[in-house]
Formats: sequence, C-alpha cells, structure tokens
Amino acid sequence: MIDAHDALRVDTARGESIFLLYWEEGGRLFVMPSSSAARWLSEVLRAGGCEVRRPGGSSVRCSAELVSDPTEAERARAGFRTKYGVERYGRYFGPRSKVVRLVVGAPAVSRSPPEILEQEFDAVAAGYTEAVRSNPIEVYLKETTRDRLLDAFRGQDALLEIGGGTGFETIPLLSAGHGVTVVDLSARMLAELSSRARAVGADARLDCRRGRLSQLEDALQELPAESFGGAFSTFGAFNLEEDLGSAPGALARVLRPRTRLIFTTLNRPGALPVAWEIAVGNARNGLGRLRTALPSGSIRYPLTVYPRNPSFWDRALAPHFRRLSTLPVSVAAPPFESARIVRWLGAVGGARARRWDERLSRIALLAPIGEWTFLTYERLP
Repeated sequence: MIDAHDALRVDTARGESIFLLYWEEGGRLFVMPSSSAARWLSEVLRAGGCEVRRPGGSSVRCSAELVSDPTEAERARAGFRTKYGVERYGRYFGPRSKVVRLVVGAPAVSRSPPEILEQEFDAVAAGYTEAVRSNPIEVYLKETTRDRLLDAFRGQDALLEIGGGTGFETIPLLSAGHGVTVVDLSARMLAELSSRARAVGADARLDCRRGRLSQLEDALQELPAESFGGAFSTFGAFNLEEDLGSAPGALARVLRPRTRLIFTTLNRPGALPVAWEIAVGNARNGLGRLRTALPSGSIRYPLTVYPRNPSFWDRALAPHFRRLSTLPVSVAAPPFESARIVRWLGAVGGARARRWDERLSRIALLAPIGEWTFLTYERLP
C-alpha cells in the first residue's frame, strides 16, 4: 500500500481518490502509473490536467501529459529510485514504466483521441523493442505473425504497412529484400524504426510516413495507383480508431489486383480473453468484451480499442476485397502480462505449450476462440 502521507492525491471524475508516489523538479511533478491501463490515467490525459493534493494538504491545479522524451523520462525514473529506493521502486514500477509530467499552475489542454493515441506511442517508443523481447508471450505472438507474413509475401516486392511501430515484422521483410512503406502516427516510433533499419543496412528500402488508418489516403495521396504488391498490419492499427475513414478506398487504390491485404484484428468477444478475464476475477470486464468499444482501463489496454470480428471486416472492405482465410494468431496463449503463468510453466512447460498452440493455431475453426485473429484478403480486380 502507498502511504497517503507520502503521496499525491488525484481525485478522478468518477469520485475515486488515487494516491501516487511522485518526484518533483523545478515546479513539475512527475508520477508513474503502476499499470499502463489505469483508468485514472486516461481521464487525466484526456482532460489535459487535474487537481492534486500534496502530502501537506494544499491543492494545486496542474497540466498533464505523458513524457515522450526518453532522456527526461529516464531522469524522472532515476529521481523515483533515489527518493524511494530501488526495492520500493521495483515493487510498484517496471523498468520502462511511463512517466506523466504535471506542471503546477499550467492550464489544462484537453486532447482529442488521435492526439492521445500519438502521445501514447511517442511515450513508449524508446525501449519498446527491448520491452517486447523481454516478454516471452508477446514474442511468441509476434513471431507467429512475422513468419506468416514472410511466407505470404515472397520475392522482392513493394509492401505497405500500417502501424509498423519499431518494426518487429518490418525489419525481417526488409531483410528479405522487400521495399516497405510504413505509415504510423508516432514520429518517435518511426525514428526508432529508421534507426533499426540503418543498423541492418536496409534503410534504402524503407519509406516512413506520418499518418493513421482513418486518414490513409492523405499519407499516400501522391503515390500512383497499384503501387504495392501487398499490405499488412498487426496488433493495433486496425482496432484503435472507431471510424475507418479513407482506409478501405485508399487500400483498394494502391494495391494491385489479386494481391493480399493481411492484418490482425482484436477479436470480439473471443472465448479465450473472456475466460482469462473471469479467471483473474474480472468477470465484468470479460463480459464487457461483447461491446463494440472497450474504454481505456476497462480491460488490459491503455487506449480505447474497438474489437471486430471477420464479418465486420467483410462489410467494411467490400466491394474491393474478399476474404481468403481466417486463422487464430493463438488459441491458448495467456495475456501478455501473465508473468505468474510464465514462471509456473517454466522453460520446458512453456516450450511444450508453444508447440501445442502452434498446431491449434493452424485450425481455422478455432479462430473465434483466440484474442487476435489473422485475416487474409485479396484485392479484387
């Protein structure tokens, strides 16, 4: 438990009082959420500010935003470790916990959902690749999609990726000889991706563009029709915006006939994620997956997400695309953050579970069970 006499108090819009450890420097207060999906965090960032009560009892109004500069974020983490000690720091925070900057007396500036999306990904860009690699469950899921993409896109063709992040799939496809145009809303994610591409000598085949799915045509407008021999997106971009905007038409314009559009979609509802939520005591959240929009903090994700089943995508992409195949990304893999399960399985048990899951994930009929579905569409003439 955090001692209320040694913490800031934030009162949320729902009437809850959240006590947070903090570090102060030059009129700025820094706090770190112990969970990136904390609902209070999304409320504060959306409002762009909050009122906090100091341990002595005085209240102050502050602006609020995520720290995206990695140097400033690491300085704040070091301040926390110095103030509270390494052991206490490790009890509440991870090595890459996000940092929120509260500027005392500064006006609150509310943010739109796209602005919150951009800020979120800018804030986690530095160290994102290492964070993924440290999580065996997340690595397994991303290796599954990477291998399927490498198999689907053979030869050396021009590909389009939406929401490439730091390039877990991008770099292998570049290394295989493909040219890849990546559209991502985060400038810092694109900078990390460009750096990784240079490190493997593949930056000449990489084209990075700022943009998001719903405004895809704006990012690609100067490219001629039928520029790409395929397009793909995994784990995010296709489930983070309520309105698809120009995406279906833009994808149809820039893809050549008979080429593939491949993406993962967060399943709705998915028997496995519902079961996991119930197993960890979140039955309400599990049943909430029946909704078409899951607010940030209602389940494990730090942003509002829009789970969608294949029939939604059939309608959204018609009449330009037809579905070729539907597979689960995983049938039995637990949520990313299930560290206790990973420890319980151990290396031998984890390898055995992975082999079983790899077999099950080739069965199309099991696609409705998993959390993520792997969809392949064909661009119609």
